[in-house]
Amino acid sequence: LEFRRVLFRSPEASYYCGTVGAYPGMTTVSYQVTIPDGFDNWKKQVHFFLRGGMQVTRLIDGTTGASDNFADLALWMMTTTGRYPAALIDTAAFTDTAQFLEAMGFTCNCWITESSNYLDYLSSWAPLFLVCESNVAGKRGLRPILPVNSSHQVDTGVVTPVFTFSEDHIFADSLEIQSTSLAERRPFVVQAIWRQQLEDDFGIIRTAEVRFIDTAAGGPYESHDLSKFCTSENHAVKVAAYILARRAYVTHTIRFTARPQANNTVVTQGDIVRVRLARQTNAAGVSYHDYLYQVQRISK
Repeated sequence: LEFRRVLFRSPEASYYCGTVGAYPGMTTVSYQVTIPDGFDNWKKQVHFFLRGGMQVTRLIDGTTGASDNFADLALWMMTTTGRYPAALIDTAAFTDTAQFLEAMGFTCNCWITESSNYLDYLSSWAPLFLVCESNVAGKRGLRPILPVNSSHQVDTGVVTPVFTFSEDHIFADSLEIQSTSLAERRPFVVQAIWRQQLEDDFGIIRTAEVRFIDTAAGGPYESHDLSKFCTSENHAVKVAAYILARRAYVTHTIRFTARPQANNTVVTQGDIVRVRLARQTNAAGVSYHDYLYQVQRISK
């Protein structure tokens, strides 16, 4: 057996961490307290709030610093995990989403203390910011669920579909329509749980109730917990309104196989499309199946 002595050089640390201690990726704090002579029962806890937060790339201004924008956090996590090379990350889509979140006033103030699958995390939190994952030409990103205007806010005007499908595009006998039951569309109350964050104390859990006018006075109630990241009632109410409207106005889903034409390069996940199909109702007249749809999944 051969033994070799290795000299260990201890790091130079300050006597009091709060004075000159500076270490990469670590915040140091000094805390002092005077305990009365003979007192041997210390039960108090010391809590520290790091106001600056984690340093990430801020998509809107292109700088590095603290951010409460969910798109900044999602991009940082995607980049840090190393699962996606830079060529497969849709930075432009992330930037557009960051501008949408900023314009809508949706902020993300959270503590992530437990490890979780990135895609599971994204699929559970993203809809509560009114955004969803996008996959365009193999590039992963985020995009708003709803149409957006030039001011990066939800477009409340007339919706213009990106493409119209007709009999010329859809294969015969490939059309499948699944209706939404009336039980799923009945009026209900959305209870959006959010967190009122105080400056110098723990947050207070609040609940915002959203319902259609003159409906569901006595429930039923459906709770959605946004308190892990939502610190604004404005954010909670807008998400609750979307959940309520989605359940009330979505009457059915549709699935079909389309011929490879211009739609292959135009339509992407999350787009609004129109499906207009003629149907013979009697010997003298023709009606149309004519609806707008939001694309949830594309398989090629």
